[in-house]
This record gives sequence, C-alpha cells and structure tokens, in this order.
Amino acid sequence: MKGIRHSLIWQVVVVFLVLVSCTSCATERSAGFLLEELHGIVRDDQGAPLSGVRIYIGPLHRAVSDGHGRFSLSQLPPGQHTIIARMPGHEDAIATLQFMNRTQLVQITLVSLTELTEQAISALYQGYLQRAEDVLRRMEYVNPDDPRTVLVADVLSSMRQRSGL
Repeated sequence: MKGIRHSLIWQVVVVFLVLVSCTSCATERSAGFLLEELHGIVRDDQGAPLSGVRIYIGPLHRAVSDGHGRFSLSQLPPGQHTIIARMPGHEDAIATLQFMNRTQLVQITLVSLTELTEQAISALYQGYLQRAEDVLRRMEYVNPDDPRTVLVADVLSSMRQRSGL
C-alpha cells in the first residue's frame, strides 16, 4: 500500500512538472510573438524607394527607412496600431494597421509637395476650385511658406474673386 501511494505521488509530481513545462513553453511562444518585428518599405508617389523617412508607432516604436526605403520596428505587440511616416517636403502618411505577425510587410506611399502642386494646378486648370482648395490645404500642411504653396493660394484666390465666390 505504501509503495502504491509512493508511486502515485511520483506520477502526480511528474504530470504536474510536464504540465508546468508545457505551460511555460506556450508562454514563451506567445511572449515571443509580443516581441515581433514589423517590416516595411516607403516609396514616393512615383514608386521609388525613399530613404530617411521617419516611421512612428506611438512614442516607443521608431525607425528610419534605409537607402532602399526599408524599415523595421522591433518589439511591437500584436493588435491595432496607428503608423505615421514623415519626411520633409512630403505629406505625412498616417494609417491604421492591424499587426498580426512578422510575415506582414507594410507598404507606405508618401506624396511629395511637387505631386500636390501638380494636382492643384490640374484642378485649377479644369476649374475644380473646391478640389484645388482641398489640395492647397494639404500643401499648406506640408510647407505653407513654399513658393509653390503661395502661388497656388494666390491663383485660387484670384479665380474665386473672378467667379464671385
């Protein structure tokens, strides 16, 4: 009887140790996911990679794109995040991202002030004043003192005066 009880206690101890070790393995795997890296690439409005773009997810996760436009943010937890890409002379790119795993590749496109200027001029030429005004607001956010922004604002104002708006 004493031998059976002793054997039973050892079996319970062994099962307990197996369960504890399996639980810690699962915890390590899930904790490993919590420390995954997010990889991505930043391109301009023509599709060319952009280097030197600053990428932010909250106050703790920051990166700068390399010469090929690539970046990675480490120790990112799974879930929904807001990603911001910022570079002088370009409109900020802001997007909501559902981060699932490290195989995700985020692709970000930044629109240059040059592209915004072309959009505004096209809208003005076609007489779409509201569209030109919307693009002008975006240009003013990028650089309100840039001569292109000032020129578009002046032309838009002049066209509004002529049309009586």
